[in-house]
Amino acid sequence: MFAQRIKRRGYLASVLAVLLLGCWASASAQTLAEIAEKEKARRQALQEQENQFQASAPTERPEPLAPSGRTEAPAEDAIEPEADPLPEDDRSGSAITPAMQAESELPSAVSVPSVAASSGEDFLSLRERSTTILSTTLIWLAVFVVLALLATIPVHFHLAAMRKAQGAAGTAGRPSVGATSTRPCPQCGHATASDSAFCDKCGVPMMLWQLKLSREVRGDANENGRGHPLPIIAQDLCIGCSACVNACEQSVLQIVAGKSTVVNVDACVGPGTCAEVCPTGACQLTGQGSSRRVEVPRIGTNFETNRKGIYAIGELGGLGLIKNAVNEGQLVVEAIKKNHVKREGVLDLIFVGAGPAGLSGSLAAKEAGLSALVFEQGSFADTIRRFPNRKIVMAEPVKVPMYGSLWISDAPKETLLSVWQTIIDSAQIEIREHEQVLGIHRNGNNTFHVETQNSAYECQKVVLAIGKRGSPRRLELKGSELPKVMYGLTDAAQYKHSKVLVVGGGDSAAEAVIGLANQEGNEVSFSYRKTDFTRMKDRNREALTRAVKEGRVRFFPASELLEVAQKEVLLRCDGEGTKRLPNDFVFALLGGTSPNAFLEGIGVTMVTKEVSVPALGGAPTR
Repeated sequence: MFAQRIKRRGYLASVLAVLLLGCWASASAQTLAEIAEKEKARRQALQEQENQFQASAPTERPEPLAPSGRTEAPAEDAIEPEADPLPEDDRSGSAITPAMQAESELPSAVSVPSVAASSGEDFLSLRERSTTILSTTLIWLAVFVVLALLATIPVHFHLAAMRKAQGAAGTAGRPSVGATSTRPCPQCGHATASDSAFCDKCGVPMMLWQLKLSREVRGDANENGRGHPLPIIAQDLCIGCSACVNACEQSVLQIVAGKSTVVNVDACVGPGTCAEVCPTGACQLTGQGSSRRVEVPRIGTNFETNRKGIYAIGELGGLGLIKNAVNEGQLVVEAIKKNHVKREGVLDLIFVGAGPAGLSGSLAAKEAGLSALVFEQGSFADTIRRFPNRKIVMAEPVKVPMYGSLWISDAPKETLLSVWQTIIDSAQIEIREHEQVLGIHRNGNNTFHVETQNSAYECQKVVLAIGKRGSPRRLELKGSELPKVMYGLTDAAQYKHSKVLVVGGGDSAAEAVIGLANQEGNEVSFSYRKTDFTRMKDRNREALTRAVKEGRVRFFPASELLEVAQKEVLLRCDGEGTKRLPNDFVFALLGGTSPNAFLEGIGVTMVTKEVSVPALGGAPTR
């Protein structure tokens, strides 16, 4: 990001230098034009003076010639004018001769060479001024070119340093350095460098296939690594409770955009307390350059699962970031339409899930002329609605079909939801909200029978764009429809100085209680229908018991939530009757149906894959 910012500033300085140079060149050209105009006017004036002089000069008339060519002699009877008598003084040598008289009648001849001399001097002055202006322009041109080059020097040095560092990191641990290895792009087959982030030909992000091409493994995550273990953060599990940040004394971790993030991995000394205090297991320890394991459907490079005709994209496929989900939605439609043949009376596609992946895929299908329906058990873009009420920052724009470049920078999630709503309305995408898909069965004619809670549909292909969280079990009591009632905790740091009630008894409830209790000024109450924490992991049970003993959590065993009001809740406690508690928020973490059961029911196999973790420097951006 820093390199991009420096690069943009360097280019901006270059553009400003070019603009200034253009202004100077324009001014210089205008000055030269004015000088040329003045010189033209001066030459016209000189030409007029010369014409006037020639017109006013007397012309000597020759005497008529005789037929033989000789001059006729004056006739004898011609009368000669009598000469005026001259004074005595004039006769002594000062007599006016005819030559003198002719000379006196002529205009002064001195003016002609003087005008010519003046014109020559002005011409020389013009050449000198033109030469001066031209040389000055060239000097300024050189100055601005140098400034432009100087402005881009930091960019080149910084990028060169980054390439050098990446090269050093890439070659570390290799037995030898040879030619750059390549791999075929799963999208177009073009040979692309193994360390390239994008395909050189089609430009798709190569990370979209990182998980799909990773090997399948069995057993627990690999803990073997070089040196002491280092932390990595699973962003889909982190709730931003700051427990790991507070436990780390070396400032390795920091809350960024509501999630714990590794910001200074070199400072880690490896005690592992961050992973011990993490209530959700999001903070994991691993050796640098090793891997973590995730459970995903078995997916090929074309996003098709082991069940032919059923595809998986988005968070279900292992990539929950907005830009990756949008890209996968487009790519899966491109893969489907290659060999697709339309059938009369049968839908081409059905998308299960209306998150960023499902919406992008439905837009791409509309653009490709394929008929499609989108089913969503909740509201569209429910994944985005579950984001914390913080500003969303997309590191880079993403291309959305039938819309163009989408880039939300430093804006609330409501802005992104509004943009999606505008896209849906303009493209006229048909979304069936609050209609859950219950089952998918293959017909004998290579079509699918998709059964929902309201009806049944026939289609040729099914694209699963659901999340990993499944369907939460909801409260059925008075006040459960209030917006203060929530069924998941994404960002514990968002809730401070609040009166919170958590209902449940599993690990999700325990993790939420611990995360909320770590926030400043919170009054956390915990309601559980049993008296002990038998359903929790040992780590969560110990942390919750400690929080109750320290007085940071108020525990109501064998209790039941009866009613939710605007400013309070009503609990029924075993042996104590009912109690009214002041309340701002209610988190009902009662478990739910895992998507794994739905996937196994339709024949999709879930596998564990090992994904390399080449960089531990931070969390992915949305």
